[in-house]
Amino acid sequence: MAELIKSIVGHKNIKSRLMRSISEERFASCLLFNGPSGVGKKKLALACIQALFCETSRTGACGLCPSCIRVEKGQHENLLMVEPDSSQIKVDEVAPIQDFVRLRLLGRARAILINDAHLLNLQAANSLLKTLEEPPPSTYFFLITAQENLLPTTIRSRAQTVRVGPLTPTELSQIVVDAKPWMIASSQGRVDFLEQLQSADTESLRQDILNLLEAFLSGERIDAFGKIAALVKEKPTASFLISTWQQILRDSWLMKNSLNQFLHLDQTRLIQKVSQLSLDQLEKFYLSLVEIEKGLNINMDRVLSFENLWFELRA
Repeated sequence: MAELIKSIVGHKNIKSRLMRSISEERFASCLLFNGPSGVGKKKLALACIQALFCETSRTGACGLCPSCIRVEKGQHENLLMVEPDSSQIKVDEVAPIQDFVRLRLLGRARAILINDAHLLNLQAANSLLKTLEEPPPSTYFFLITAQENLLPTTIRSRAQTVRVGPLTPTELSQIVVDAKPWMIASSQGRVDFLEQLQSADTESLRQDILNLLEAFLSGERIDAFGKIAALVKEKPTASFLISTWQQILRDSWLMKNSLNQFLHLDQTRLIQKVSQLSLDQLEKFYLSLVEIEKGLNINMDRVLSFENLWFELRA
């Protein structure tokens, strides 16, 4: 077994700051880990919990004592984890927290970890707030989120925010082996996105998405519209299409400005073609994609949106 903190790639300054606050006994009773998905927020929280629970060390986690081992396995009796299984965390899912914190504490500390805390509905957030306002001694809350703005202000005001940024390409390559350069570059510093890009199906889908972009630019109306219907039928696929096109537009803007830090390193021919659009056209194209992206969450007609985008490009 090992210390969890040492198994986390990247985030050197954050790890140092968190472990120092534990060793100096000034660790906050509630931490809010905010940042993109797939960058290690939950792992950082569990590393803190392991250090707080450790039976032999007061400056970190030994990684060898029974408490450290049980935290690593997610089986510690003083750790309560709330994992949402739907689009929101309801009040009955946080109700066990109140009973949990009333239990007699056996050990150094207890911890409550709520993953995707932004999914707390209003009732659940209000119920949790009562406990956050007056937490029992040696009780620590860890809220994990990729959308801090969706949490009520009352919850955020009672938490110390830890902002966790994307991983670097070098760090990603240490975690996910054999990833192609374009995958690492376009994964936005997220392990989950990079692993998704590595699948054979995703690589084939990406090529279809790039072919559709080229058809758009060539004015292939009938052919392009038929492909749109197939590619944007499912919301995740539509989201992947939008993000891929946005990245190609970004690379094209760099090419127009004689810069070469491309995300899609293997698509210079397509990037060159897109870069023939004017700066105004590139900007309008990008902003149109942003608007379509916003509409993904309100059940808009995705095919119609892309048809309208095609007409905008033709104009």
